[in-house]
Amino acid sequence: MTKTLLILLLISSSLLSSPLIIGVSGGTASGKTTFTRKIQEVFPQEIVVISQDSYFKHLPHLTLEERMSLNWDCPDAVDFDLLQEHLLALKEGYSIQQPVRNFFTFSRENFTRQVSSARIIVLEGILVFTHPAIRNLCDIKIYIEASDDIRLLRRILRDIKERGANIHDIATQYVKYIKPMHDCYVEPTKDFADIIIPQGGESQVSFNIVRDAIAKQIVQK
Repeated sequence: MTKTLLILLLISSSLLSSPLIIGVSGGTASGKTTFTRKIQEVFPQEIVVISQDSYFKHLPHLTLEERMSLNWDCPDAVDFDLLQEHLLALKEGYSIQQPVRNFFTFSRENFTRQVSSARIIVLEGILVFTHPAIRNLCDIKIYIEASDDIRLLRRILRDIKERGANIHDIATQYVKYIKPMHDCYVEPTKDFADIIIPQGGESQVSFNIVRDAIAKQIVQK
């Protein structure tokens, strides 16, 4: 951390009147989570992360097979009303009870996770810029850009390792939902971004710009 950045953070402790909300979007497996972790490393005591994935709609009346067959890559799959309610609560300094997503059952767990407010709230997800009210809550909007090939490879590795998926199911989902929904809903939201990060978030120059922009915004708020 540079001396200038440290000074900005110290000043922000007395000047920040409300949390800074940073939206991080981009295609599936574009590097959003990795980029968010890098932000956390710079502001470890100042940040809380809210994932769009926790706010997929709860559909317990459907069978597992029916939930597995749904299109989870379109805006209709997200409970934006609850997400907005929780973001507004965090912005006011309140804690929330965040849903916990089970990616094996395509449903919410019976328990929630308490999340306390923080000076920096990072909201990450592929669809967070598709909803005007959610988009307008973001003080800084960041879009992580990566090629389709890289994102597909990352998606395959992640879903097999972390979510118990098989290559056939991933390929089917990609062709049927993921790629069409990306082209229709996700890619166009790049136009709303304040900052576009190339190379799947690996560009250090771009990250440094974002880091300094966050520090500056903290001071101004």
